[in-house]
This record gives sequence, C-alpha cells and structure tokens, in this order.
Amino acid sequence: MDVKSFSFNGCELKYVYHESLCPEKIIFFFPGAYDRSKGDVQFQRNSWFPDYIEKYSCVFFDDPTIDENNNLTIGWFQGDRSNALCCASQLVSKIVKDSGLSNKDVVFFGSSAGGFVSLKMSNIYTESTVVAINPQIYLNKFYPRLYSAMIDICYPDQVENDNDIIERISYSPELTGRYGKVFIIQNKSDTFHLVNHVGVLQKRFNFFRVFDVTSFQEGFKSENSFNIVFYDDAVLGHNPPSRYDTKLIMKEIFGF
Repeated sequence: MDVKSFSFNGCELKYVYHESLCPEKIIFFFPGAYDRSKGDVQFQRNSWFPDYIEKYSCVFFDDPTIDENNNLTIGWFQGDRSNALCCASQLVSKIVKDSGLSNKDVVFFGSSAGGFVSLKMSNIYTESTVVAINPQIYLNKFYPRLYSAMIDICYPDQVENDNDIIERISYSPELTGRYGKVFIIQNKSDTFHLVNHVGVLQKRFNFFRVFDVTSFQEGFKSENSFNIVFYDDAVLGHNPPSRYDTKLIMKEIFGF
C-alpha cells in the first residue's frame, strides 16, 4: 500500500490514492470509528477501490485526530489543535486540480463519522456529490462518553459553546450556491441516529426530498440538491451496508 502524506497549517494527513487511467470522477472516502487493535492509521474500505477504478479514482483518508498520543476511537476530522477538515479540503483541491477534473466531478463518501465529514465537506465543495450513510449530524447529540473524549483532546482550552466549536461539531445544509447533490442514506432500524440526528435535521430543514426504499435497486434518482433515502435493515442497524449494497447505492446515484 502506497501511503502518502500531506501537511497544511500544522495538520498532517495520511491517505492512499488509486488513480484511474481514465477518471470521470474522484471518490474521497472518509473513515468511521476505528478498532484501535488494527492500528493508529487506517484506510477503511481501501480494498473496495477495484469496484470503481475503471472510471473513478479513489482516495482513502486516515483521520489525523486519532493517533498514538490518544485513545480515541472516533475523531470526525476535528484535529488536535488544528482544523483537519481544512487540511483535507486543501488536499482535495490539490488532487482535483492535478487530475484535470473539476469540483463537479468530486464525490464524498462515508458512513457514521465519515458521513459527518462528507457532509461538512459538501459545504466547502458546493458542486460535489455526497453520499453519507447513517451519519452523525450533531456531534453533541452523539454518545456522551465518545463525544466528551474527543472534546477533551481537540478543544482542551476552549469552552464548548464557543461559536467556532459549534460550527465544527454540527452540519447545516448550505443552500446558497449548492449545485451538487447530497444523499443521506439512513437505516430506519438505526433508531438512535434516526431520532437524534437525521430526524432533527428533517425538522429543522424542510427542503429534503425523501425516498423510502425496500431495496437499493429501487429508483431514488433525484434532481433535488438535498435528499434522504430511508431503508430498513434490522440486522445491520447502525452498521453500514455491505460492499455489494454500497455499490448498488453508487450505481443508482451515478448510473455506472
């Protein structure tokens, strides 16, 4: 595995880049929670790149918030005294520019914490397409032990209601200039996130187009910028769809 490194404003970001010979798009994969027994540096779903590489380049990120100096299992790209999201956006811009593609060819993908990061990136790259599966939306509504552990590491000298922190720990859709499409894929059997995250988002913003599917082979193509696709899998709960089902989701959105 060819692990690359990128630094910006005190943040070092590790990533793996699989470049397609004829890329039509670039998919940026963001990680969810870590099993720390597998190491401090992880590139989740990296083995999936053959499913997309014919037409899509693939970039897999490690979360720099999680490192050997802490015992975090989830970091949401908050960074340790540095804005890891800002660092990631700088790297995305560089990769897109070097590839000869444009921001409309960018796809952000992630589940759970990776879904949160993907949604945050969508506010920076308004022409991008986002696929966020069972995401956190408001980090302070996540499980208190895991949320507090991140706050203690990332913001030890700041008060939690600081405006900068509030902006970094929540997602609010940006309507202005939004040309790409956002797809939140939410399992109704993941009741914690259904009630505390996507459910709250729906109540606050009434412009989401809603689909309710029994299979990822059902149609949920949309011309709307903001979309929520509900499915129901009692076995998986918060766990993301399989590699096969994820490819079905991507195929339905992008038509490859």
